[in-house]
Amino acid sequence: MIAVVAGLLVGTLNEQWGLNLQLLGTIFIHLIEMVIVPLMLPLIILAIATMESTRTLGRLAGKSIIYFEIVTTVVILIGLTIGNLTGIGKGVDLPTSDTSNLENLQQGVDFKTMILQVFPSNVIEAMSTGNLLALLVFGAFFGVALAAIGEKAAPVKSFLDSLSATMFTVMGYIIKLTPIGVFGLMAHSAAKYGFSSLLALGQFLVILYLGFAVIVFGLFPLIGITFGVRYWGLFRCIFPATMIAFITRSTEVALAPLLDKLDDYGVSRNTYSFTVPLGYSFNCSGASMYQVMAVLFIANAYGVPMPLTHQIATVAVLMLLTKGIAAVPSASIVTLLAASTALGLPPEGVAILLAIDFFADMPRTSVNIIGDALAAVILDRSEGSFTGPTRKWGLKFGWGTHAAATARHEKTRAEEATAKARAEENTAKVATNASLDTAAIASSKGHGPGRLAGAQASGAES
Repeated sequence: MIAVVAGLLVGTLNEQWGLNLQLLGTIFIHLIEMVIVPLMLPLIILAIATMESTRTLGRLAGKSIIYFEIVTTVVILIGLTIGNLTGIGKGVDLPTSDTSNLENLQQGVDFKTMILQVFPSNVIEAMSTGNLLALLVFGAFFGVALAAIGEKAAPVKSFLDSLSATMFTVMGYIIKLTPIGVFGLMAHSAAKYGFSSLLALGQFLVILYLGFAVIVFGLFPLIGITFGVRYWGLFRCIFPATMIAFITRSTEVALAPLLDKLDDYGVSRNTYSFTVPLGYSFNCSGASMYQVMAVLFIANAYGVPMPLTHQIATVAVLMLLTKGIAAVPSASIVTLLAASTALGLPPEGVAILLAIDFFADMPRTSVNIIGDALAAVILDRSEGSFTGPTRKWGLKFGWGTHAAATARHEKTRAEEATAKARAEENTAKVATNASLDTAAIASSKGHGPGRLAGAQASGAES
């Protein structure tokens, strides 16, 4: 917080200093981005390789998609309700805006291209671009293959486990530099954007922030109570990762700190390594709220009628467009432009909102992060592998959870018994070999077996 205040003061009081201090923030972001792929890929592979079966993987994937779809749809409906109650955009005199700044953006969501990007033709390219969905697909195939070859995979699993532990340690070093990075980022933001751009579209930002607050302080706690999750404890645990997302406006930069905090909170690595990357594309609660608010704002500001049928169409369009948008550059603006075009709204409104996207993006990204963390805990609890604090009562999302948990515990006990038996067998072998070695040494010195046995017996009597 001190770094945030200091950065804002420096950027406001001395614009040139603020702009130059961007270097510190950029270095900090690059350091975090540096560890994303070497941290995430081994976690994804190990999560798949150590699952009991492909059936377990399919169950977790199915529950994740259903949960994401339900929650984001509820968020869209909440945003629609708040927008209608507040009349967002009505009576706002929008300034004219040049739409040329939209020409370099993708003018819609090409679903064919988006799907193809999920299946990488070059995994190295997917690593270099940080395409998490593509890495998830590659990691799934790699993990299933490791599980299929059995004991031969042990060296690879050991290497991946050591690599992930090393990268978590590296991330710990980088996190200690957070105040320096935050100071640079805030100084640059204050110098570049200032606060004047807030005035013209203040109504939109105020109502949008209200919508985000309803999600974070209303919807998410209610979901937590429903599924037996101590939401506020989780919120405090992941708060540092949330602040990184807020300052950097990047879910990718906040990914590694988020995983570290989820690990501390008791979420199984097998669960968060799979659900969090998937949630980055399919569980965008903050982006869903922004999209519906922006569509209503543009429609009301330009006097475009939005009867019930159009609003139902808005929900349907956004339910589709807000899924898998992580692979699209400038995802939120592209999705908004595509939705506006589909609903017959003027592109000028998108261009105007683009001018204040910086201020909308900070809380939007943070809400996405919180939603993904909550989903990871709920899904991990449903799998019976969550070891953190829970409420005494709560639903378990999904199906087959009790049987899965029972099977997991039985397998663990069996593995422990096997390991104990092997240890006892190895101890017995070591004792036998030691006796044989002693006999061989005695024989080489001219002592017969009988004399050796007599000596041992005398030693025992004494």
